[in-house]
Amino acid sequence: IYLAEMRLKYPDATEEQLEQLKQNNFATWFSDYVSHCLATGHPPKDWLREIVCGPKFVAKTYPRYCTRGYAFRVLKENTVRRTVDCEVSSSSGDDVYYGNVREILEIQYPGMIGMRCIVFNCEWYDNVVGRGVSTD
Repeated sequence: IYLAEMRLKYPDATEEQLEQLKQNNFATWFSDYVSHCLATGHPPKDWLREIVCGPKFVAKTYPRYCTRGYAFRVLKENTVRRTVDCEVSSSSGDDVYYGNVREILEIQYPGMIGMRCIVFNCEWYDNVVGRGVSTD
C-alpha cells in the first residue's frame, strides 16, 4: 500500500528514491495509516496496532537461539569449541555476505497477542574482492 501511494505521489521517482522515502518516512506513514483506519471505522488487525505502539523498552539477550532446525550461538572470543555455530550468511541478489553473530536479542511488543521479534546483531566481513575477499 505504501509503495503504491508513493508511486502515485512521486510518479518520476526512481526505485532508489522510493527506497530512500521508505527508509525515512514509512514509520510515520504506518502510524498515520493505522490511526486513519481506526478513525474511519475500519479497525486494523490487532497485531498492526501493537506494532504501531512500539516495542517494550526492555529486551532479552540470549547466548544461543534455535529456530526452524538451526542453532545460533553468540561468538565468544575465547571459545575452545571444535565446532562453530556463530557464523551466518545472507544473500541479496548475486551478493553473499558472511559474518559472526555478536548478540541475540528478543524484542517484545506489549498487548494481547504478545508479539516478539528475534534480532541478530552481526559483525559482517568485507566482501569486496581485493580488500576483504581473495579469489583463488
